[in-house]
Amino acid sequence: MSTGLRAGTNNDGYLQVNGTDILTALSSGKIGIGTTPDWASATSTGIELNPAAATNWIGIKNSSASTVTNTAFQVMYGTDTTVSFKNNGDATFTGSLTIDAVAGTNTNSALPVLFQTAAGVIEGGSGLTYNPGGDTLSVNGAVIGVNTFRGAGNTAILSCANFSSTCSIAVGSIITTEAIEHLTSYLHRY
Repeated sequence: MSTGLRAGTNNDGYLQVNGTDILTALSSGKIGIGTTPDWASATSTGIELNPAAATNWIGIKNSSASTVTNTAFQVMYGTDTTVSFKNNGDATFTGSLTIDAVAGTNTNSALPVLFQTAAGVIEGGSGLTYNPGGDTLSVNGAVIGVNTFRGAGNTAILSCANFSSTCSIAVGSIITTEAIEHLTSYLHRY
């Protein structure tokens, strides 16, 4: 095995092992591990550190031609993978994910409510929305506000879990009750 340094054009420098560049230091201040990736190329691969004040960032690029279908980048603690970023855009985190508090808003718009599935995936396509400007929660079109429940269809049905199979009030163009005798006997006990 041989190692060496190679000078490139524009005062660039390269660390080589067996004639292959493994570390690139460009005169622009960029550092590439492996090869400096060509960000405009779909098949270029590499890691780039760009410490320039105006464009300070770290980039990791995996080729779209890669046959790897799982993890493109991961963080490990000992032998445990704690963070994975996958080629398809998925990200997984072991343990808790902490996000700073989001600033308050009074946006008058129906924003999707996020939820976590049994598989641990965070999704927001349930039809459940919250409107901070109107302080209302919407469940598939039914709106719940501070003093209001408005159904999405022609009739809204109200019932309690303990009597839902026998007692309900339906509010539509007319108000109807179901099992009124059961409700009356219940109320007489109190």
